[in-house]
Amino acid sequence: MVPAKRCRHPLPRLTSFTATVVGLKSHTLSQQRRIIHIDMDAFYAAVEQRDRPELRGIPLAVGSGGPRGVVLTASYEARRYGVRSAMPSATAKRLCANLTFVAPRFDAYREASAGLHAIFARHTRIIEPLSLDEAY
Repeated sequence: MVPAKRCRHPLPRLTSFTATVVGLKSHTLSQQRRIIHIDMDAFYAAVEQRDRPELRGIPLAVGSGGPRGVVLTASYEARRYGVRSAMPSATAKRLCANLTFVAPRFDAYREASAGLHAIFARHTRIIEPLSLDEAY
């Protein structure tokens, strides 16, 4: 996604716009409609550090540390060494010798995601999940 200030041709300011959502009434901008995008960075690593205090403050990768493994996500501590999502594990280990790998626990991530969506639901009835760590 390109930050707004970098757009060459920003969209003109809309003063009147109507959108119809299935099963809901039409909304206009004059009703102060807002769209919020939530993307929780390093979500899997954050859940692991929340649940396992011994992993806090150390370079952490969620994924397989095997010879053909891939980093699903990296903690901020690991990112300081250049470790990134979708990186081969062997490359990540070369960048950060003290990198700790943990296997993914998708049930825990789904549970954490559901808890966050419950918080969103307190503020809006329209939630469009894109993944476990991202929603509109």
